[in-house]
Amino acid sequence: MSVPFPLKQLTCLFKALSDPTCLRIVNLLDAQSLWVGDLQELLGLSQPRVSGHLAILRAANLVRTRRQGTRVCYSLSRAPFLSYPLHKFLSEMVPFFPELRADVQNLQELKGNGRLKSDRPSRLSDSERPAAGLRNDAKEGEKSLGGVR
Repeated sequence: MSVPFPLKQLTCLFKALSDPTCLRIVNLLDAQSLWVGDLQELLGLSQPRVSGHLAILRAANLVRTRRQGTRVCYSLSRAPFLSYPLHKFLSEMVPFFPELRADVQNLQELKGNGRLKSDRPSRLSDSERPAAGLRNDAKEGEKSLGGVR
């Protein structure tokens, strides 16, 4: 049985993805879960700007969060009606957009240099990082986007 996806929810989703910075963030989160500080470094933006874009993505239920103290880790929603089509879309589009390719390349370089905060050891076990405790998962697809039912 498929989950109904009203048109208003779809427009909220596309509105969030129409912003270039939001699209860059979604592309990076498609590669791996990241802390806000990692996104700041990768995008070259201030924390308030990154947080503002993440708020837009949270409102569209495109991302989910996990808090550890004052830090917040973001990953893409795992809602079944969304995760595969979004991943497929990104995998098809990234080769045509140098900015998106460069972001993923920068992510790989930072990861290789050990400069990603999300790759540093924490008090959490490896099995708990970073997926455990993530919120805003749209009840795996049942919660509506943008607060619309």
